[in-house]
Amino acid sequence: LQEFLLNDYRVSDYPISVSNFELSPDKRRLGICIYEGMDENYVGMLDLQTGSFSISEDSCRFICDIIWFDDDHFAAASYNLSDFESAMVDDTYIISPNVSQLVCYDSDNLNELWSAEHVSSGMALYRSFFPLPSGNMLTFYSGDTCTAYDVDDGTVLYNWSVNESIINVSDRDGDANPLIITAGGAMAFPVKSQGNDIVTLTYEFADGIERAIVNHGVYAYQTNTREIIYYNAGAYDEEWEQTR
Repeated sequence: LQEFLLNDYRVSDYPISVSNFELSPDKRRLGICIYEGMDENYVGMLDLQTGSFSISEDSCRFICDIIWFDDDHFAAASYNLSDFESAMVDDTYIISPNVSQLVCYDSDNLNELWSAEHVSSGMALYRSFFPLPSGNMLTFYSGDTCTAYDVDDGTVLYNWSVNESIINVSDRDGDANPLIITAGGAMAFPVKSQGNDIVTLTYEFADGIERAIVNHGVYAYQTNTREIIYYNAGAYDEEWEQTR
């Protein structure tokens, strides 16, 4: 059992608080979201073998997600909580750009490798990374847009807009062609052969989906319900009857 006192490394008079952390694939380092006071958010890196701790030079806005792409690349996404964003009030949609700041770090020293601004429309139900290692791509989705970046230099390789809030991105077969699921119940598939921003949408699920998990089928949770719905080819309940 090891104990590490992060407050020994604080950069202001405020104590360090941890909001999230992720273990590296080789289990040697811990990437940490830390904040000091109200507006100072940083990325920290703790070496579990040596006990050394490093912290990013520049503070971030509110950190909404972190991810290890591999042992060498660690990324963080943040946004300004005070920004006006898309929302729904009663039956009225208010549409405004959702802006997230992405930074990819060299995990050895927390030097910035690249940064990007991700802009989307629609309600940002999630702001999340998803890796596509077979394509050397790191995706980030928010609102109605999923963007794929070259993990080495941040070049935008694909930018898929689906006109609905995205709730899940997956790649079960590992071919770097992700499946995108929307809150409206659609499955979106990129058509890379036709361009870097072309998708097809098919509506296969109930609408009003708040969360979905893909694993040998799709498990979906609708807003304000107590049920998990399972979708798969050949799946049916006891009331199903074959009609032809």
